[in-house]
Amino acid sequence: MAMPDTTPTLPGEDDPALLRLTLEGAEAEVRALRDRLGETTTALGIATREAADASATRDALAAELAAARAELAGLRGSTSWRVTAPLRAVMRLARR
Repeated sequence: MAMPDTTPTLPGEDDPALLRLTLEGAEAEVRALRDRLGETTTALGIATREAADASATRDALAAELAAARAELAGLRGSTSWRVTAPLRAVMRLARR
């Protein structure tokens, strides 16, 4: 003998019109979420490209700074810089 189905039912569960409305509401929510996902994915792509650009700019500036520091160190280590050091010192004292 088969057991009777005692699964609880929800109000309106057997009403096709109510089920159709519920389904349409769920489908509308899915469409809205897909649209939102698309917008978010687009924004993420833009942010990723901007971050890559910023990183490349940072790397280029870091290389430029390293080159400038190397050039300055070369100048300060040069013979002419060392020879003119006393003259620069006298000029600093004269400006005071």
